[in-house]
Amino acid sequence: MVEASPLHVMLTVMRRKWRDGDEDGAVALAKAAAPYVHPKVPAARPSTELAQVSDDELDELGD
Repeated sequence: MVEASPLHVMLTVMRRKWRDGDEDGAVALAKAAAPYVHPKVPAARPSTELAQVSDDELDELGD
């Protein structure tokens, strides 16, 4: 048998469960695999330089 990563195993079994109609099992595996396939992107933080911008200038940026 070929060596497989844990992620490969999860995705393979998830697809098999989906194909066989085991939606609950497929969803459980999808939830477990999702962080490895779709990592979270950190929230953007405003630059500290914006503290120096006037309210009028900020209003113009919103247009």
